[in-house]
Amino acid sequence: MKAVRPKPGGPIEVYNLASDPGEAKDLAGSRPELAAEFEKRLKEARTVPRQQKEPPHPWWEARS
Repeated sequence: MKAVRPKPGGPIEVYNLASDPGEAKDLAGSRPELAAEFEKRLKEARTVPRQQKEPPHPWWEARS
């Protein structure tokens, strides 16, 4: 099984790669329990991104 969210905040699409390797039939509508399970897993896997600390670089300051 594979779940994707093509657009941020959009609905999840669910595919059975064993029987549909071309991802032509979205199962989210006919299998809402799968979509809900994937939604739950995606939310649990999400973490807040860490703040990146870029080292000083002369090019960045020259462009400002």
